[in-house]
Amino acid sequence: MEYKIGKEARCAVIGYGSWATAIVGLLAANEARVGWYVRNPEVLEGLLGEGRNPRYLSDVEFDRRRIALSDDLDEVVREADIVILATPSAYLKTFLEPLTVSLQDKFVVSAIKGIVPGDYKTIVEYVHDRYDLSYKQIGIITGPSHAEEVSRGKLSYLTVVCTDPENAQMLGEKFATDYIHLSYSTDLYGIESHGMQRMVRYHKCIEKGMIDVHAKPEVVFETPISAVIDAHEAMGQLVSHKAMEMAIEKAKTTGVGIVSVRNSNHYGIAGYYAKMACKEGLMGFSCTNSEAIMVPTFARKAMLGSNPIACAFPAEPYDFFFDASTTVVTRGKLEMYNKMEKPLPEGWALDKDGHPSTNAPDVLANIVAKKGGGIMPRGGSPERRGSHKGYGYGMLCEIFSSILSMGATSNYCMTGGKGQICHGFMAINPAYFGDPAAIKEHFSKYLQELRDAPKADGQERIYTHGEKEVAAVKRIMENGIPVNDNTMVEVLDLCNYLGMDFGAYFGDYRPPVKKDVFKGNY
Repeated sequence: MEYKIGKEARCAVIGYGSWATAIVGLLAANEARVGWYVRNPEVLEGLLGEGRNPRYLSDVEFDRRRIALSDDLDEVVREADIVILATPSAYLKTFLEPLTVSLQDKFVVSAIKGIVPGDYKTIVEYVHDRYDLSYKQIGIITGPSHAEEVSRGKLSYLTVVCTDPENAQMLGEKFATDYIHLSYSTDLYGIESHGMQRMVRYHKCIEKGMIDVHAKPEVVFETPISAVIDAHEAMGQLVSHKAMEMAIEKAKTTGVGIVSVRNSNHYGIAGYYAKMACKEGLMGFSCTNSEAIMVPTFARKAMLGSNPIACAFPAEPYDFFFDASTTVVTRGKLEMYNKMEKPLPEGWALDKDGHPSTNAPDVLANIVAKKGGGIMPRGGSPERRGSHKGYGYGMLCEIFSSILSMGATSNYCMTGGKGQICHGFMAINPAYFGDPAAIKEHFSKYLQELRDAPKADGQERIYTHGEKEVAAVKRIMENGIPVNDNTMVEVLDLCNYLGMDFGAYFGDYRPPVKKDVFKGNY
């Protein structure tokens, strides 16, 4: 079976909470009829009678002609081609318990956060194992969106994840509105250092006012090929998505688009934005400065950030994708080693006097207190090992981010209660150099020649940039996402602070609590 989603594929939603209600609203705007399994009698009666969910998002009124409501799960699933799971993870098993209809000919989509209690599996893994489904017929809808905002037509972001890009596009069309920004991604490999690992940091930044959730980014300078955006301390991911969209549109029109951003915050994975351009058939480039953690060659004080550079270029069978910090490692790696209570590898970091150090807590504390020391440039400390090259690449990031935008350089970022981080984005259209298909074929041929080059003794494979990420995504889709226990300590603390039910997402799992657990010096 190909597991292809057709344009006429019928959707059904399982669940009746806020998120399920918001999803049905999106689908009903695009589909003639949406199946909806509602097992709660009160909610079902309210929807059938008044077209409103009396418990969740009660101000949303549905056109009852567009929703096929039922408390018979088999009936709802039988009539659907796409089954969307939108229940709390803790109750997924209970919701699906009455199901006797086979899912073998269905495309199943998870819109659920968390893991399945007791099984300790991701939703995708659980559905795959429990119902013997191929990963090719399972998708994910996720994103930094709130049900209330989606239901009220406010700007929101959703990411559609499918193993088949065509299926992702088809699925995305069913959710498309003028206020939903869709992206298509399988970027799961950044979870350890840039996913859940960063949740506490973002919360603390919002709490301290460093991230302004009400900020309105402003274009302060613009030409047909360039722009400068003042983020006004907005969430880094949101303003960066907007910036790369601008670069992409300019590249499609003029051949190149370059957008620089100032006064922003941590923007996540650099490669995400480079891939945005690549998916449009363009060359994508992304970089950012950050809090000063890089110690320049021959210095003992951090003056540059980890300043990652990412580049993506269309190719077959895998796009070329390069994403790397200009330091030996990122700060996130130091935090992970600290949580694992492991010494840092030699050649990663320096103490406040500029001497090599393997003490993660000490290096992190010095970075925060700006006492000196930090992480070495790419290549390591001695110049003979090439540290001047990592230092130089870090400076290139400063030029495209803080210098062109007239923003704060790394040594002024994360000071005085402000993030002031700057980013750089570029998209280049291959069509301005010739036939894009021919260029892609030419590049793909070269990449294959690299993979086929003579192997060193004892080596079985040569990788090109991006291949390992593809393999990582496949592995995670099959086995789930590993998360460090001490990161989960932070998540538990955050849930307790916000009054959220940790168990609703993670079941009976409880992370170990240790007095000496590092919880982030943000």
